[in-house]
Amino acid sequence: MNAPPPPPQFGRVALRGGLVTAGAQGFKMAIQFISVVILARLLVPEDFGLVASVGPIVAFVGLLQNLGLQQALVQRRDISDRQLNQVFWVSALVGLGSSVVVAALAPAIAAFYGDQRMFGITMASALPLLLGSIAAVPLALMNRHLQFGQLAINDVATAAAGL
Repeated sequence: MNAPPPPPQFGRVALRGGLVTAGAQGFKMAIQFISVVILARLLVPEDFGLVASVGPIVAFVGLLQNLGLQQALVQRRDISDRQLNQVFWVSALVGLGSSVVVAALAPAIAAFYGDQRMFGITMASALPLLLGSIAAVPLALMNRHLQFGQLAINDVATAAAGL
């Protein structure tokens, strides 16, 4: 009879996961750097500044979005399908709310900067908040199951899609 393979040692899994994550972060930073360079070359400085000025606003709203639900899914010993469903819908609703807040701020942001182009830029920046919240539960489950390779692929693909 063939015995099942021994489970991998946690230290080995953690080391491999750390290396994969560090590599993915390097790729992600390179992609983000390249995207900034491309934007800087395609846009005149004034337009580049307009796009860059929306970033901190969206980042601030995004900080309020997490609520710690992803960490709870990772740390909890047992998770039922009902709990996963509830966390998904709460995350999706918070993401929708965050997107609505950013979209509602679009006229005020355009007025503050005195440039109506800021309205469209702000509206376009609201969508990733919703998309990120929808991905929260699958990403938390990948973390829970130590699927660092898949998480790394997701991080790099997300950064590349943002180009």
